[in-house]
Amino acid sequence: MTAEERHFYLRRLHSLSGVVPVGVFLLQHMYSNALSLWGPGVYDEHVHFLIYQPLVLLLELFVVFLPLAFHAGLGVYFMVDAKWNPNKYGYARNWGYTLQRITAFITLIYVVYHVAQTRFSFDDLQKANMYATMQDLFANNRGWLMVVYIVGATAASYHMCNGFFTFCIVWGLTITRRAQTMVWRACMGLFVLMTLGFVASLLPLNRIIDPPFANTPPGRHAMPASSPYEPLPAPKP
Repeated sequence: MTAEERHFYLRRLHSLSGVVPVGVFLLQHMYSNALSLWGPGVYDEHVHFLIYQPLVLLLELFVVFLPLAFHAGLGVYFMVDAKWNPNKYGYARNWGYTLQRITAFITLIYVVYHVAQTRFSFDDLQKANMYATMQDLFANNRGWLMVVYIVGATAASYHMCNGFFTFCIVWGLTITRRAQTMVWRACMGLFVLMTLGFVASLLPLNRIIDPPFANTPPGRHAMPASSPYEPLPAPKP
């Protein structure tokens, strides 16, 4: 295999790993965060559902951590090997390329920090009462943690959505300029919606607003509307 062929296949593996499973993980995580708008009962039950899945450690290792490490490692390799050429790619595309690299670093730091904080630093009682735990965490950090979360989530949203756009180009799904323009607009629209949704999900956790949908559970993992918002107990060892 020549160097050009190896580069060709690595590019496609890098692009694919950014959509599945890393992109799917980010979308699922955004959904989980949005459940704060439905109140502590819905939020805590969903967290409980995720944490105490059978084989959860294996799922996290092979579905989240290893693909993320693979995607990040290849991304660093390509970034070191890349050439920044505004005359070749034009102003808009070059800034998109640059922002993709900047947001990659921010996203990686944010995800590692967030997972280390919420997955490994909380005990079982705190995990069983995650809504109250997160409220206390934000309250104890006097606003700066909310800024960190907003910056991290904005970077992750842009990196994922712009990655969807480049995925379509790399895999030959958008060949014409018109198709690329349409997909780019759709991806940037998704980026705006995801960012606004994440910021909204932080408002109840920072006690800025009450959960606006507290009496309208959204799905199968929600508690019945008539149930009091009581935290789920941690399972007995």
